[in-house]
Amino acid sequence: MPPNTGILFATLIAARSDGFIGEEFVSESHENGTIQHYFDNALIEELLCSTGFQLMRLDLIEHTNLFPGIAHRSPGRYSVVAKIAS
Repeated sequence: MPPNTGILFATLIAARSDGFIGEEFVSESHENGTIQHYFDNALIEELLCSTGFQLMRLDLIEHTNLFPGIAHRSPGRYSVVAKIAS
């Protein structure tokens, strides 16, 4: 069995178009009742460092929300690759 490499891949919601980062309770459409958390670069780095990971790659993937009836609030998602800090 190969050794545990300690690699993490995640996608995280980018800051809203109005610059908001943090948690928001959603009360509309298909995401009603969920909590969304919006991130920026600094918040991602802080989160990873506090959990023992070292950032290897961070990409912001911008998109346009085409789902009808949903206001476009986020410019995209972050693609995150990290490893356990040694």
